Amino acid sequence: MELLKKLGRVLGAGIAAFVIFAIILVGLSFLADYFKTNNSFEAYLFTDSFLKPIALVFVGCWAWLAGKFLKSSKSINFGRGALILWVVVSVVPYFLSFTTTPAN
Repeated sequence: MELLKKLGRVLGAGIAAFVIFAIILVGLSFLADYFKTNNSFEAYLFTDSFLKPIALVFVGCWAWLAGKFLKSSKSINFGRGALILWVVVSVVPYFLSFTTTPAN
């Protein structure tokens, strides 16, 4: 019976993570399309950089929520690390692009 409770909590965390993932994906997609249609190229590139590693949001949210529901610090830390990695992977290349010079 305890195993079924844990399984239900993990599946519930997966459903909640999917909802969070879908909201972020749709929101960022609409924002990127808005910037693209208004010819705001820099804002489009920055927003689009968050869409490339979007699977980390689903994995990170699922692990973090499952850790919260099961009171497992290892899963919470893994999920938090995945979400931080998503932000770092998206932001660092964008800011590093300012260090390159155009080839004339």
